[in-house]
Amino acid sequence: MLPLRSHSVENDVLVMQRRLDALEKYRFSLVKQGTPEYDELLPSIGNRRWGLVWPDKRPIAQQQITEAKTHLITLAQKPFQAVSEEVKRITGTQARIARSTAFRAGIRFEYGTTCAVSGIGLRTPTGLFEVQAAHVVPLKSGGSDDIRNGLALTSTLHWAFDHGLFGIKPGERKVYVPQQVLKIESCAFLNEFAGKPIRESRSVEYRVHDDALAWHMEDLKKRWEH
Repeated sequence: MLPLRSHSVENDVLVMQRRLDALEKYRFSLVKQGTPEYDELLPSIGNRRWGLVWPDKRPIAQQQITEAKTHLITLAQKPFQAVSEEVKRITGTQARIARSTAFRAGIRFEYGTTCAVSGIGLRTPTGLFEVQAAHVVPLKSGGSDDIRNGLALTSTLHWAFDHGLFGIKPGERKVYVPQQVLKIESCAFLNEFAGKPIRESRSVEYRVHDDALAWHMEDLKKRWEH
């Protein structure tokens, strides 16, 4: 959540927030006077009737998201790099949020808001989706927001993928689950997906790259097969 504006309502504070998982959606919260949340906000608000709660944390503009989407399209036209030096140059908070938003939107579109492994595509009547955009090579390991470094996964499978409970074999493009993982009772359900091909993105040029999958498989083997 990113705080945007505040307004005094009979000494209470009304806060409008923009959702980072769906930037066209907003949430309104009434913060009651005398609560810890109110005391935390008050020094930033002062006597102002409205405005940014934290002026140094301005909301992301649509133009920034559009520019990030254009950049990702350009990036996908270049040779793929599983580990990119470019991500180190993206230091600004707004730039990171815009890039992350564009990446998430691109992945959800390419996979039709459906998990590439399970085929699950839960959504609410208001248009919020459960499926998440997973980085195959994590950003902290030098991965980028290149669409070819992403997969659409449910929140549970996203967590499992990030923690090496399963991988996807490059070339075969099939789910791989280590035997050590299947021996864990709570992970037995992953056997349902073992050996099955993933659902590919709608655009061939945006399919998750084999080099990214190979990096993830190597990282997975270091965790379990030593």
